[in-house]
Amino acid sequence: MIIRTWTPQEHPRLFFGREDVENLRAKRKVDEVARAAWTRLEEDIEKAMALQEPRESPRWEWDTGSDNQKNLGTVARELMRAVSCLGLSWVLDGVEAHARKAVDLLMALCDFDFWTSPRFFGTDYRLPWRGTLETAHCCHAAACGYDLLYDFMSEAERHRLRTCLLYKGILPLVQDWADPLTRLPLSTHILPWGNWWQNCIAPAGEATMALYGEHPLTERFARLCKEASDWFFRFEGATVPEMPEEQLVGDVSGTYYPPNFDSEGGYWEGLNYMDSVLINSFYFAEAYRRQTGEEILPMGLMRKVAHFILDCSFRMGDRMRAVNFGDCRAGFATSPLVTAYLARRLRHRGLQWFLHNCQNNFQDVSLFRFDELPAFTFLWYDPSLSPREPKDPPPVKIYPGTGWAVMRNGWGHEDSMLAFKCGATAGHAHADAGSFVLYSRDELLLIDSGVCGYEMPEYQGYYHTTRAHNTVLIGGEGQIKRLAGKIVKETSVPGLGFVLGDATAPYEGRLSQFLRGVLFVGGEYYVIVDWLRKRSDAPFQWLLHYDGKMTQEAEGVVIRKGKAGVLVKMVEPAEYHLAIRQGFKTYHEDLSVIKSTEEKQQEMERGDYLEITPAQSKQQQNFLTALYPFAATGSLPEIKEIKSKGWTGIRVNRGDEMDVVALRRIGARKAIALEEIETDARLFCVTRDREGKPKRVFMQVGTYLKVDGDLLVSSPRSDTVVAIL
Repeated sequence: MIIRTWTPQEHPRLFFGREDVENLRAKRKVDEVARAAWTRLEEDIEKAMALQEPRESPRWEWDTGSDNQKNLGTVARELMRAVSCLGLSWVLDGVEAHARKAVDLLMALCDFDFWTSPRFFGTDYRLPWRGTLETAHCCHAAACGYDLLYDFMSEAERHRLRTCLLYKGILPLVQDWADPLTRLPLSTHILPWGNWWQNCIAPAGEATMALYGEHPLTERFARLCKEASDWFFRFEGATVPEMPEEQLVGDVSGTYYPPNFDSEGGYWEGLNYMDSVLINSFYFAEAYRRQTGEEILPMGLMRKVAHFILDCSFRMGDRMRAVNFGDCRAGFATSPLVTAYLARRLRHRGLQWFLHNCQNNFQDVSLFRFDELPAFTFLWYDPSLSPREPKDPPPVKIYPGTGWAVMRNGWGHEDSMLAFKCGATAGHAHADAGSFVLYSRDELLLIDSGVCGYEMPEYQGYYHTTRAHNTVLIGGEGQIKRLAGKIVKETSVPGLGFVLGDATAPYEGRLSQFLRGVLFVGGEYYVIVDWLRKRSDAPFQWLLHYDGKMTQEAEGVVIRKGKAGVLVKMVEPAEYHLAIRQGFKTYHEDLSVIKSTEEKQQEMERGDYLEITPAQSKQQQNFLTALYPFAATGSLPEIKEIKSKGWTGIRVNRGDEMDVVALRRIGARKAIALEEIETDARLFCVTRDREGKPKRVFMQVGTYLKVDGDLLVSSPRSDTVVAIL
C-alpha cells in the first residue's frame, strides 16, 4: 500500500505567494492603471465595511423584489467583491479590521443551510439541483477568503470554512456537473454547451485548489473539474436529443448548440458571457498551475480569443464598447480581469492598449459588473508591458462557428465598424440570424435592441424575437429559437471585402431562402444585399433599428448621433412603404439594487425602428441597401442610383476612387452591360481610379466580368471572385 504524504504550502498560494507581497505593495504607485485599480479596490473596501452580515434568502439568482430581500446570487456576488478586496488589504497592509470583517462575512455565509436557493430543490424543477451559479459564486468567495485570510483566522474558523466549502460548495457542484457517474441527466448538464457549465465547474475546481492536499478527496475533485473544463474548451457542438420534458431546461429537442469556441477563438454567446467563462477559468487555471506546475488553460486558443476581443470592440470616447448580439449589451466591454490576465500571460500589447483605454467602462451600471473584481485586476495587471494600438485590420474577419463577421477600418475615433451575425439562435443568443450593428466615429448608430431583466416578460416577448433585430420578417413572423444560420462565404482584398450568410434554417419553413451578403467597399461604406424567397403570400418586412435622430431626406434615410451619421439608401426594391415602429431600448440593470419587475418596466425606454415593406408582394424579393457612415457636421455622401433592364445599383464617387455596385434583377437572364461593365454574376462591384481604370473588381456567383470590353475575371464555374488589378 502506498501512503501519500502532503505538506501544505503556506498561504496565500492560489494567485500569489508571500514572495510577491513587496512587489504588489510597490505596484500601487507604478502607473495610472495600477493606481486606478487600487482606488476602485479602496472604494470596494469602504462598501464592504458597511455591509450587513448576509441573510439566507429563498430568492434565486434572478429573483428580485421591492422588499429589500436580496437574492442568493446578489449576496454571493457582494461577498466575492468584499472578501477579495478586504483579504488583499489584510495581506498587503495588515489591516486587522478589514480581515475581521471579511471573516465575519464568511462565517455568516457558513450559517446558511445551503449555498443553493430552494427554487432548485424541486419548487421549479422536478429533478433537484444541488449546485448552481449561486453555489459557484459562494465557492469563489470562500476559496479566496480561506487563502487570503488563512493566517488571520483561528483554527476553528478555518475548520468551519473548510467544511462548508467542501460540503456546501465543491461537492454539490462536482456531483451535479463534473462527475460523469453522478452528473444530472438534464439538457444543461449532459454536454458542455454554454457558460453555465464552465461557470459552475471552474469555481469548484478553484475551491478544490484552496483545500488541495488538506482533504483526501480534493485531488479527485480537481481531476474531475479539470477533465470537465477541458471538455468545455474542446466541445465541437451538438443537438439537444429527444428527452423527457422534465429533463429539458429551457431547451427544445433538436436545438443546435455550436462549439463554445470556434476555430478562430470566437465565443458564440458573446463577449460578456465569455468574460464570466474566462474569469472563472483563469481562477481555476492559475491556482492549478501555481500548485501543480501544469498548464490547464489552452493558451493557443487564448491567443485567438485575444484577437476576438479586439476585433469585436470599438472605442467610444474614453470608453470601449463591444458588439452586443444576444443577451450581451452595447454599454459594456470586456472585463479588465480578462484583458489584464491575457495581456500579462500572452505578452499581448494590443490587449494592454485595450485595458488602458477602457478604465472608465467599469464605473458604468451593467448586468456583468460583478465580473470586475478590482483585487484581481490589480493582481493581474502588468505595468511593464507597453500598450500598442491595433493597426491595419483585414476588410473582413470571420468567426465561423460563432457565425460572426467584423468589417472595420480601424480602432480610432474617426473609424467605423460593422458586425454581422448569422449563427446560433439558442440559449443566450436571440432569433437574429442575419442581423448587423454599425459603429462609427465614437457612436453606435445601427443597433441591436439588447436585453432586459431575465425575469421580465419583455425578455422573451420582445428582446429575443426577430422583430427586435436588423433582419427580416414574413407577415410579421420571424425566426424560431432552435436552428442556426451560418456564414457560407467570405472573401476580401485590401479595400474590398464580402461576407455571405445563410439565415434560411432559423425560419423553419416560413421561407425557402434567405441569403444576406455584406459588401465593404473602399474601407468606407457597406452594402447590404438580400436574396429572399418565401412559401406564402405574406409580405416581407425589412427591419432597421437605430439610435439617434432619424430624418427622411432626398438622399435617403439619415441617422445622426453626436459627431457621427449614416446615410441609409435603399435602391431595391424601388418602391416600398416605410413605417416607424416602436420597440424597447436595452435596459441596463444594476443587480446591486433590488427592484420589482414593475419598477423595472417603468424605467424601460421606448425606441423607434424602421419597418420597410415592398410595395408589391412577390414570392422572390431582393433588397439592396447602402449604409454610408459620415461626419454628422459634414455633407451627405453622394450615392447615385443606376438602373438598366437587367441591373439595379449605385454609383459612388469617393474622390480618388469611383465605385459601381449592382444587383441582377430577378428574372434577368442575359448579361446586359451597365456602366461599361458586363457580367453574368448576380452581384458585382467595380472600383475605378481617378483616371477611370479598373482598380478592384468583385463578382458574386458568376463566370466572367468585363470592364470597357476587357475580360478581367474568368472562372470555369459560377463562383465568387474578388481581385486587385
